Amino acid sequence: DNTVVKTIPISGFAHRATPSRDGKYVYVSCAYTGAVAVIQTSDNTVVRTLSVSSGPINGCFLPSADYAYISCGDAGDLTIINTLDNTVARTIHIGGGCWAPAASGAGDRMYTIDRYAQTVSILAPSSRELVRN
Repeated sequence: DNTVVKTIPISGFAHRATPSRDGKYVYVSCAYTGAVAVIQTSDNTVVRTLSVSSGPINGCFLPSADYAYISCGDAGDLTIINTLDNTVARTIHIGGGCWAPAASGAGDRMYTIDRYAQTVSILAPSSRELVRN
């Protein structure tokens, strides 16, 4: 019926909400505070706020949904969040304008762009290492 169920305060310029594939959590990029708020959808509460690099903006998941990938445009980093315990697993420097991560359909590659250098970086999720930059 399109009714607002609850309003959850998020500080730091909430930029994008990315739901997990299983629907248990929503990851909210807070661009001004360098944080990602983790909302548990069962009770609509913030269960954790993760400190990440400067300027988190976009996020996506692989089909397996074990990790969330958050681009931090200001810092040029790709932050990898372990969705099983909602902790930062790794941060990889991509370049000056890390933007718009996207997963391959098979889940064997993660792509993200550096909008300033006009390049695409490719990550192998199994090793969480760059394949090519």
